[in-house]
Formats: sequence, C-alpha cells, structure tokens
Amino acid sequence: MPSVIFRHFLIQSVIVCSAFFSAHTSAEEKSFSVAYNESWHPFSFRDENNQMSGILVDIIKEVFETKLNTPVEFYGYPWKRVQHNIEIGVHDALVTTATKQRLAYSIASKESVYTLEEKAFINRNSRHKDKLTSLTLENISDLKNYNVCDMIGNGWADSFYGRHNIDIKRFKDINLCFRNIAFERYDIAIHVSAAGLSLLKKEALTDKIEMLPVIFDEVPFPLLVSKKSEHLDILPKFDEAIRAFKAEGGIERIVDRYTR
Repeated sequence: MPSVIFRHFLIQSVIVCSAFFSAHTSAEEKSFSVAYNESWHPFSFRDENNQMSGILVDIIKEVFETKLNTPVEFYGYPWKRVQHNIEIGVHDALVTTATKQRLAYSIASKESVYTLEEKAFINRNSRHKDKLTSLTLENISDLKNYNVCDMIGNGWADSFYGRHNIDIKRFKDINLCFRNIAFERYDIAIHVSAAGLSLLKKEALTDKIEMLPVIFDEVPFPLLVSKKSEHLDILPKFDEAIRAFKAEGGIERIVDRYTR
C-alpha cells in the first residue's frame, strides 16, 4: 500500500513540474503582438488575403524578424478598439503618437518607428505654381489667396488651418480633394506625404499632381508598449534595432513599396 501511495505521489509531482516548466517556456517564447488600425491605407490595412499589411506593419515585421529574431503577430481592429486592447493588455503594442493619455498605459520607444510628414500637393501645371512652390511655414498665411481642400475628419488639418485662419473646403474623402486639384478646381492640399503619394499611384494621378518638398509638420510614431506586457524589456533592444534599420535605408525601401 505505501508503494502505491508513493507512486501516485511521484506521478502527481511529475505532472505538476511539467506543467510549471511548460508554462514558463511558453511565456518566454510567446510572440510579441502588435495591434493596428485595420483601415488606414497605406500605413496599416487588411490586404486581399485579410492579413494586416502596410508601411507600419512591414517596418515592425522586418525589425522584429531580422534584427531582434523575435516572433511577432499582427492584429487589426477599428482604431478605438486598438487603443483599448493595448490599455487592458490584450496585445503588447501599437504604433502611433505618444499622447499623455496613451502614456498613462504604455511606455514609448525612444526611437520613432516612422515619422509622418505633412507636405503640399499641387497640380503639375498650376497657373500658381511659382508662388505655391515658394510656400513655407514662414509665409503660410499666403494660402488665404488660394483654394485649399482637405477631407472631413482630419484633425490635423482642422488644427493647422485653424491656427493660421485659413478657410478650406472639406470633402468627404481625400480622393475627391485630389481629383479637384487634378482638374484645377482647387489649388493645393497639405497631406501626409506617403498617404498622398500612395493615393496618386492608386488613382493614376501622378501625371497630374506633384508633391512639393517643403515639410509643414512632422509627427513621430514611436512603438508604444503596454505597461501590462510581458515584453517591456524589449524597448532598449528595439531602439537599437530600429536605428540600424533606418541607417540601412529600410524605411525608405518599405515606403517605396506603397508609393512608387
């Protein structure tokens, strides 16, 4: 009888130890998960196979897989749910601006993943081309002399044009704004450079509209890791890896996939 009890005890001990080490190993090997806006072309969106794709997705994928040798998974949701899932720890990170509200539940990388650049788009044959190409932040008030358009719901545009007391026409989407510039009904739009170039490519408007080189604003997007993530210690390694990736021209190479 004692031997039977001993064998039973031994078996139970082995099961408990196996479960412990299995759980410990699984935690160590758990993939890093990143949540994205599922409909923000060309930065993050669902492709024809319903997989997450885009500039921000590709950058993280290449940095984690080729520089950090860390498995990474991508998830797409409506934007509000993305932020909520990081706040409650469903996923490890998101890539966006580091606002005070977001920093209450996340830690930001020191290096940006990507920086949005706001640049001007005009008709290649605009009768105002000489003056429009000379626009800078210093003489931005001159925009009051031209027909400016953007899209409804663009918070950056509302803030930027509001600060400078510039009236603009807001269309339901940026496609309509660009098409009106192509047909010279409107003169100029200031928009995120990669998004604008991607749209011109998609709508076959590159022969009608050009992007000017002046940067009117920059918005850095760091990696924001949830304070509830098991991977907070990855941030210093990520900063080093993304710096190396940028130095190799990795960002430009990925942006070109979606804009050229």
